[in-house]
Amino acid sequence: MQSLDEVAEQKLLQAAKAAPDEVIISYGLGEFYLERGDYNKSIPHLKKAVHRAEELPNIEVDLKMAEAYSASGQFEEALVYYEKGLKDHLEPHALFGYGFTAYQVGDMTLAIEQLEALKALDPDFSSLYPYLAKALEAENRLEEAMDILKDGMSVDEYNEELYIMAGKLSFKRQRPDEGELYLRKVIALNPSNLEAVQTLAAYLKHTEQFDQLVELMTHTKSYGEIDPLLTWYEGAALRELEEYDEALHCYQEVSDHFNEDEDFLYEYASFLLEEGQREKAAAAFKQLLHINPDRSDVTEMINQLELD
Repeated sequence: MQSLDEVAEQKLLQAAKAAPDEVIISYGLGEFYLERGDYNKSIPHLKKAVHRAEELPNIEVDLKMAEAYSASGQFEEALVYYEKGLKDHLEPHALFGYGFTAYQVGDMTLAIEQLEALKALDPDFSSLYPYLAKALEAENRLEEAMDILKDGMSVDEYNEELYIMAGKLSFKRQRPDEGELYLRKVIALNPSNLEAVQTLAAYLKHTEQFDQLVELMTHTKSYGEIDPLLTWYEGAALRELEEYDEALHCYQEVSDHFNEDEDFLYEYASFLLEEGQREKAAAAFKQLLHINPDRSDVTEMINQLELD
């Protein structure tokens, strides 16, 4: 297995053929495929080993089985083996796997229970914090979720995901200034983090802070980052700042990208109408109506344009 996967697999298969009832070979094949990422291939071999686990002292076959099932997306099956395996061996990676798998099936109570147990056992296990916070948020335990994110930041101060989650959670808790601060921390750490920039840009657009929005776009583009959503937001800001030519350029640049987005089409069509480009505005409104025929306001707008 020292970077010679094909040879290792060949030898293990030869061994299995020579001694098909040898449990350690079944386990070896299962572990080999698991380590290689061939999870579905690993399951039948590990299953054979699970049935004779008593012959494999000091090997946590149930936990390997759980890992294989979880990694292959068979979460319900994985939960059974995690529960069984962790009764005998409290192992941090397995606790995380159990909590993560419970989160995937929507059992937030179980996810929180397991991830909190992992936090108590190994608080430096940094991967637990985002999922524990998400599970708590899903249960509407927002203050506890924020506390967990802060704990995670103290463990891994450069984890950008934690700061983005804290920013979004702050907005949800009606603390926008705090949310903006967290997002700007991420951007200071990594100006190319598009999720942080997009989230902050959406907030600035929503709160009509157009000067700051343009400033943010200028800063982002200086690092070579170009994103259609950000270009749309930049166009919206420039429009409000009466930089109409630049705004039109932004809208036109991304019009093909958002030709199925109702909000963009309405905003773009309205701007074209303001600029006197009635035919193009009518075309954009008709595209919007094609996506959503129930928009009576758009129908009225098209009829008015055609009458005029």
